[in-house]
Amino acid sequence: MHLLDGNVGEPLSPDGVPEPPRAGSRCDNWSVLPEPISPEELADAYWGNYQRRQALDQAREPRPYDPAAGDKIVAEGDGWKLIEHKRRDDEPDEPKTGLEWGWEMVNCIASGDTWDDDCDAREEERDVRLAPTIDRLELLELLAERAPDDDAVGFLGADALEDYLDNRPDVDRVDEAAQRSERFGRALAGAWYDRKLSPDDVARLRRFGGRG
Repeated sequence: MHLLDGNVGEPLSPDGVPEPPRAGSRCDNWSVLPEPISPEELADAYWGNYQRRQALDQAREPRPYDPAAGDKIVAEGDGWKLIEHKRRDDEPDEPKTGLEWGWEMVNCIASGDTWDDDCDAREEERDVRLAPTIDRLELLELLAERAPDDDAVGFLGADALEDYLDNRPDVDRVDEAAQRSERFGRALAGAWYDRKLSPDDVARLRRFGGRG
């Protein structure tokens, strides 16, 4: 049995001594946060979401690219295109993968934004997901190495890596990473950044392929 101190809001043991808060529990004036997501767990969630989304999309009736309806090609490479379909009023909601948070957290980190999961955690009645403490470019290198296939590497370039390049990138380190890792270089080739970086930086990074 727990007694509640009406002034402080801390649980008390039967002898009146405050008990330490339990992990994941909340009260009026304290909370114990879970451990941050590890970089490897985040990478697995990001690619798990990618693979589940691919499977769900393949199971649905494919919708042809229709520029007249507002569809756009937002990125393309050798043998692939990333199409943004404009939602139609009669379309059903897109099925969930359950790992959308991995994609959202990666893109938040890559953009240099602050991850805040408090509102979603309260709404979904679960513990807060804390982002890992990791350099954002190091996270992108990890994602490139853990990508499940070549198509996924291209997706990373058009997705989170492009977000990084659009938000205060360290071009020297990007160049070094692409020289160090063939996979990262191929992801870089899939990114569009010609209008975001200086002409000198664009020419420098385009050594690894791709086009604007």
